[in-house]
Amino acid sequence: MWTNCVAHAVRLWWRNPRDTYLIVRLTKEGGFPAPHVMFTDSIESVSVSEFKPTAATLRFIRGPLRHLLYLFPVYALLFQGRVREGLGEEHPPER
Repeated sequence: MWTNCVAHAVRLWWRNPRDTYLIVRLTKEGGFPAPHVMFTDSIESVSVSEFKPTAATLRFIRGPLRHLLYLFPVYALLFQGRVREGLGEEHPPER
């Protein structure tokens, strides 16, 4: 099979992009640093550090301007948030 890590991982991810993950790091192989892309369907037992939006940011994204933000997602470039470290992804609290 002739392909590369990016094509392989993206092909698997594209089947279900909302519930699967791409992991990107620099390759350990070769003489120069290049991105190495991996696919996973679960990060349940993976320790992650991620930047999460604050409640105020989420209210803004989901507020009356949300349709305009679909066309111009400027909030994705810079937003107020917090760093979360832990296993897997953080789920919203149960109500």
